[in-house]
Amino acid sequence: YASVYNGGFHGMIILYQLAPAFSSAITWPPFWAIWEGRHIRSPDTDGMNGRRWSETLTYNGPDGIASTPDSPAPYLSRIFNTEGSPFGYRGIPWVSVVHMFSAWQQNPGLFSQTLAQQVAAETSRIQNSLQIDETISAGYAQGEFKLLKNRLNVLTGVRYERTVDEGMGPFSDPNAVYVRNANGSLARTPAGALVRKPGAGAVGSMEELRVVRQERAAHGRGVYADYFPSVHATYNITDNLLARAAYAYTYGRPNFGDIIATTTIQERTDLDGNENPDVLPGSITVTNPNLVPWTADNYDLSLEYYTPRGGMFTVGAFRKDIKDFFGSGTKIATVEDLNALELDPRYVGFEIRTKFNAGSARVSGMEFSARHSLAPLGGWGRYFSAFVNGTKLRLEGGQSSDFSTFIPTTANWGFVFRKENVSVGLRWNYRGEVPGSLQTAFGPDGRNYSEAIMKMDLTVGYELTPRLSLAGNVKNLLDADTVRLRYGSQTPGYARQAGRSQYGAMISVGLKGRF
Repeated sequence: YASVYNGGFHGMIILYQLAPAFSSAITWPPFWAIWEGRHIRSPDTDGMNGRRWSETLTYNGPDGIASTPDSPAPYLSRIFNTEGSPFGYRGIPWVSVVHMFSAWQQNPGLFSQTLAQQVAAETSRIQNSLQIDETISAGYAQGEFKLLKNRLNVLTGVRYERTVDEGMGPFSDPNAVYVRNANGSLARTPAGALVRKPGAGAVGSMEELRVVRQERAAHGRGVYADYFPSVHATYNITDNLLARAAYAYTYGRPNFGDIIATTTIQERTDLDGNENPDVLPGSITVTNPNLVPWTADNYDLSLEYYTPRGGMFTVGAFRKDIKDFFGSGTKIATVEDLNALELDPRYVGFEIRTKFNAGSARVSGMEFSARHSLAPLGGWGRYFSAFVNGTKLRLEGGQSSDFSTFIPTTANWGFVFRKENVSVGLRWNYRGEVPGSLQTAFGPDGRNYSEAIMKMDLTVGYELTPRLSLAGNVKNLLDADTVRLRYGSQTPGYARQAGRSQYGAMISVGLKGRF
């Protein structure tokens, strides 16, 4: 079949073959071979072809003069200034955006933009004008068979996938306002001053902005393809005890924000060409369209036990050996690097700051899970069931490795009460401290972190009819704060907190039906 949606295309062809049994010990069920293709080209509203900007305006007041003081009292909120605010404050005189906008419509002179604000708004627009097309072609074959009198089940297959990403983003060169010599060096007056281009306008002008920043002038194209085999085996040791083993070759794609082409060049203007060769002439901050997905060999082992009362206990171990893992860092630009980035060779020796495929890493760990009724504890226990699960990771990699998508420690536990048409559940979720991106300003091992947090959720339900029930949910019932940290081994404890967010509890109530 084929379908078209949002400017994209998706198609699939399925081939089905029933292979004969070639041995009495092995039974072959259906074999599947599938090809699929997907082309994503999205409209401006979804972020893959996005134009976003922000503007700042100056409040002039009713008299139209920004320098005279004007009271915001006419625009005070009539609702939120009577509500409680964080940290115990009340009666904060919030300004109503609705009232302010209504007054602006009636009096256009209420707000105006300075030249600096106009330039800032246009800079924001150019920097946030991004576009990327992604085309994915894939196919896979899958088979399943049983051995050892059907006690061993094996599912195996292989998938091929090819991805093409083509993107555009902003190009920024602050020194584009200066005249250059034929050899690419910056032209100077006899006194050593830089020569400014006539068309560059004044410093901070809109003309300067047009020269320095180019919308969607940075281009990039990335192509990667590979085969991804896997095999999963399940062995029934007894009717209630299962052993599982699996191997899979997998991958992790880079985020669009890491591969949509953007380039910012900062060139030192205090050099005359005779400096120490160890002095960096400038820096280039770029995204990396050639960033390829990391790939990993994944190994999993687990045991599962099912009780006569419907409970389940599992324990497992796993390891992920990663190649081409993502990392953030710097390197000195070579001709090959600049060719790959489609930049002029005159930037040889500049420091390149980007995300790159940093090398090898390993993620290993243990996990467990248990779920059971409390009926063995007495008659009251038949109304309750309890559960608990947890995962512990060990993260190994270079200093630049980006483990921000891996949570080293997680745990969930709770219970559910059910009696007749009433159900109540409480769940606790613990997430350990999560490492983020490098922050070398806080030392060579400085990083961003998300502080460990524990949240509690509440769910309730009441069955009105066999098909209709009331349902309610409260997430983060105890209003746990989200804390961001930024530190290295040399950062004192009192200076580690970088921010705190308080989102409150999220409550949802509704009807749930089955028809």
